[in-house]
Amino acid sequence: VGAVFSQYKYCSLPEFNAALKQFNVVADRGKEEGRIYKNRGLVYRILDAEGNKVGVPIKASSIGCKPILDNLENKFESNENTKESLKPFVRTKLDECLSKTPSTMKELIEHLKQKNIYTVLRQNTEGRLYGITFVDNQNKCVFNGSDLGKDYSAAAIQTRLASVPTENTIKQ
Repeated sequence: VGAVFSQYKYCSLPEFNAALKQFNVVADRGKEEGRIYKNRGLVYRILDAEGNKVGVPIKASSIGCKPILDNLENKFESNENTKESLKPFVRTKLDECLSKTPSTMKELIEHLKQKNIYTVLRQNTEGRLYGITFVDNQNKCVFNGSDLGKDYSAAAIQTRLASVPTENTIKQ
C-alpha cells in the first residue's frame, strides 16, 4: 500500500484501486449508508485470486504512510498535471499492442502485460464491460481508457477487437 500510495500517479479512488489490485489489495470506503463511509473512513482489504475481499480489514490510519481519504484526495489533485505528460507513452504502448491485432480482450491484456502495463476491466453485475483502466508500471501512472482519448475507451477497444478478421472470415 505504501509503495503505491507514494510512487504511483492516480486521480481517483478507482484509479488508486486499479494500481493496488495487481498486488491483491483494495481500498474500501464501505457501504454508503455505513459508519465508515459516513465518517470518511477507509480500510484496506486483501483480495483472493477471484478478487473477493478476505480477512480482517486494516484501518488506513493504522498504516505508516497514512493512506487515509484526506491524504489520497490531496494526491488526486497534485497528480492531475503530472499524469498529462505520460499519456503519449501509454498511448504508444497501447497502439503497439493493438497493431498486433489481438482478437480478444484477454489477448490484448497479455500483450500489454509484456509492455509492463496492467489492465483492469470494469464490468457491471451482468458482466457488461463499461470501463477499462491501464496501470503503467514503468512510469507508475494510472489512466482510465477514456482519459487517453476516445479511441482508448472500453467501447472503442471492444469495437476494434470485434473488427479483427478471424481465420473463418479470411477463408470465406
